[in-house]
Amino acid sequence: MGFNITDDMGNSTSLRLNYLSLKYLGRVGNDRFYFQLGPYIGAALEIKYTSNGIIDEFYYQDMRRFEVGFSTSVHQYLFSLKSLSGYIRGEVNYALSNESSSKFINVNRYDRNYTYGLGLCLRWKYKN
Repeated sequence: MGFNITDDMGNSTSLRLNYLSLKYLGRVGNDRFYFQLGPYIGAALEIKYTSNGIIDEFYYQDMRRFEVGFSTSVHQYLFSLKSLSGYIRGEVNYALSNESSSKFINVNRYDRNYTYGLGLCLRWKYKN
């Protein structure tokens, strides 16, 4: 995840965040439509900030390397091809905090992180 910004003067800024997230989601629904909700923990694998083509390795060194939050997703069945099923999937993640502090989790800070996405999910049914 991240962003790219170019202003009217041609100055460019880029931020890339690569996280590994582990989720524990409860599921409600059936094979055609279901909803999932639960907690997650994420760990930053790489944080890369670039300004006008120059990588600044220290700009985000204070950013929290771990985050804890909640995740939710919705899956709608689209098609099946033998043992492969296709779903349209929407997901929203809400982190309690991902900014630096002396505590592992600091819920008193209001720097929140939202991530969201929409995509195609393919599932392979390996058992009958």
